[in-house]
Amino acid sequence: MTYAKTGYLQNLKRARWPAKHIDTLAHFFIALKSSLFRVRTHGEKILITYQSRVRRHWHDQLKSETGDGFNIALINNGLLESISNKIWDKVHARREVSNLKPYVPFHKLIIATKSQNTYRTLTPHHTASTMHATRYMTHTT
Repeated sequence: MTYAKTGYLQNLKRARWPAKHIDTLAHFFIALKSSLFRVRTHGEKILITYQSRVRRHWHDQLKSETGDGFNIALINNGLLESISNKIWDKVHARREVSNLKPYVPFHKLIIATKSQNTYRTLTPHHTASTMHATRYMTHTT
């Protein structure tokens, strides 16, 4: 997040942006860099999402008919918390999905042996750990 800001601000000067807008953006980036969210887990992602959303809104306000922006350097902690919660919800949802085990109906559990074209079907009375050689049906293809 901080790597591109210097080049970005220099390009704004070259494009002859008003000095007050460049200064406001510089303060905005300083506020983000010093934010306590940086030390949180997923803090960089939260701050990048925040700066992207707020900077886009600020640009839209500058381009509006009134041309009035807002002080982008003032960090909206409520919005930061909201973005943080959404990112954490996504992280937890991914964890829950990745922890799911595939469902296999026990009454139809089939063990395939690659070396032979043999499939063993377990009955509900047996499990893979307690199965004995005589307790399964063998089907050869």
